[in-house]
Amino acid sequence: GGGKTYSTVDMILHNLNGPKAQRRRFVYASTELTKDVTLRKLMSDRYRQWVTGIDLSDRALKESDKGVEEWFKSDIFPIFESVEATGHIVLDDPKDSPAAKFLLSWQNTAYRTVRHRGIGLTSIQHSMRNGRWSSQAYSSVKFVHTFPRGSGKGKLVDYLSKDIGVRLGDARE
Repeated sequence: GGGKTYSTVDMILHNLNGPKAQRRRFVYASTELTKDVTLRKLMSDRYRQWVTGIDLSDRALKESDKGVEEWFKSDIFPIFESVEATGHIVLDDPKDSPAAKFLLSWQNTAYRTVRHRGIGLTSIQHSMRNGRWSSQAYSSVKFVHTFPRGSGKGKLVDYLSKDIGVRLGDARE
């Protein structure tokens, strides 16, 4: 409810509705691909040639009639590997997927390597301190966007002060 998916989709749509020569191809992987109303416009026929969706949900795993590892290796990983230069991959809360173990390994390697292939990577996380899910990101990414709400503002101040080294007064400001 903080606007993470909405903000990401908005940036993608801004690109796709811009000049054709500057459009990128996107892969959007989410456990909520068919449920989240925010993703409906992005997954519409209008953007089909530019956006590939990957359903990471329990339902998608059941429909595949495969084990988790085989499902990841045959249905998910090949799509990530097929992304060409200037493409962009979005992992929307991959921690909730039954393939989380494999997505974590792939994501943490991708943070360090896909940029060398000219590919962008966005990983939407629900926590700034998300253990193994976010630790590699902080040493490998160019931007971190935060969406503080309610008590999250205090966590953001704490994060800026303790983890980033911003003076406490400046972090509060």
